[in-house]
Amino acid sequence: MNRPVILTMADYYLPGYKGGGPIRTLENMENRVGEEFHFRIATRNRDFGEREPYDVTPHEWMPLGQSDICYLKSGRAGRKKLLDLLREPTYDVLYLNSFFSPAFSIEPLLHRRLGRIPSRPVVLAPRGELSEGALSLKATKKRLFLNAAKSIGLHRGVVWQASSEHEEREIRGLFGPEAEIVVAPDLAPRFDPASQDISWPEKPAGTLKIVFLSRICQKKNLQFVLEMLRDVRSTTELSIVGPIEDEPYWNDCRQVMDSLPANVSVEHLGSIEPCEVAEMMRRHDLFALPTLGENFGHVILEAVSAGCPALLSDRTPWTDLEANSAGWTIPLDQPGRFTEVIEQCALKNAREYNELRSSTLAYAANYLASDGETVEQNRALFLRCLARGKGSSPSFTAPPLRRSA
Repeated sequence: MNRPVILTMADYYLPGYKGGGPIRTLENMENRVGEEFHFRIATRNRDFGEREPYDVTPHEWMPLGQSDICYLKSGRAGRKKLLDLLREPTYDVLYLNSFFSPAFSIEPLLHRRLGRIPSRPVVLAPRGELSEGALSLKATKKRLFLNAAKSIGLHRGVVWQASSEHEEREIRGLFGPEAEIVVAPDLAPRFDPASQDISWPEKPAGTLKIVFLSRICQKKNLQFVLEMLRDVRSTTELSIVGPIEDEPYWNDCRQVMDSLPANVSVEHLGSIEPCEVAEMMRRHDLFALPTLGENFGHVILEAVSAGCPALLSDRTPWTDLEANSAGWTIPLDQPGRFTEVIEQCALKNAREYNELRSSTLAYAANYLASDGETVEQNRALFLRCLARGKGSSPSFTAPPLRRSA
């Protein structure tokens, strides 16, 4: 039997990496369940924030791993090609990986609402865009869109993919008890940190090397990291790694940097390739991300998988770090607590800190070793949609649904 075809819409995908977690999510999805489902991915022909396109032929399907990918130009030509792809009768499920993306979520849903494309089951993954923190940014514009979308039934009949029970509650709070929601957490890569030969640099007592690795924008909350360093007394280095998404916000961050005490040094290293992330984490003592909201946070998993404890806000699914000696999750209304943790980490000597690193690594290994249920939840998401759409889908005979392990 042919693999059912999942026509996947995403603003950014490989070989790009500056678009952050959603790229990793789709890559892991393709790697983990791509033998069962054929993902055909439509995406931009350039990376996040880049003007130069990839060296590829646009608007043609080409193989990538177990999937096919079509890179779309910007502007009218890309929008026309996207509509052509949506009109093709050869896919079984339409998979949207954003709530607010104009080209890769809103327009496909409008075409569907107007009957311009085949009737197929639709999976919509908001990717954290409906969290309280995310909705607080450009709040008026987002509220107006939400009201308009509800009034015309733009999302009627979609199956929502929630990455956690917390995100499920966020979606239901906006779209009501009748919303059809499947909890299918983001998939991790096939990787066992316990099998890696990991060594860490010696950490002198009284010093700390912190890394912030993410896009520089309000949601990721770099300014909060900088402000909590104002009261740090230990010798502290902060490495900022990631593309500048919001220039005015970056300017605000620079003003805080200029006010930091002499014992705190800050350096912006720009973007790095995904293959460099693990080494970057290993060279630092603490990963800081006081985000306003994450539906998963692949970079958090990358940090702990390298033995780098994480200092997070309480707005991620990673709420059990402290209980497993792998880091801390702290409410954003307790900035003093963040500073206290930094000082506590700085005071540890090399032996004490290596114990913390080892427990962090063990936590990551345990997490990755027990993700079989997550794979089954993602399978069940698509099987549910395929069973629903078997009367209209071109290539699929629905098997019985499997229960999550």
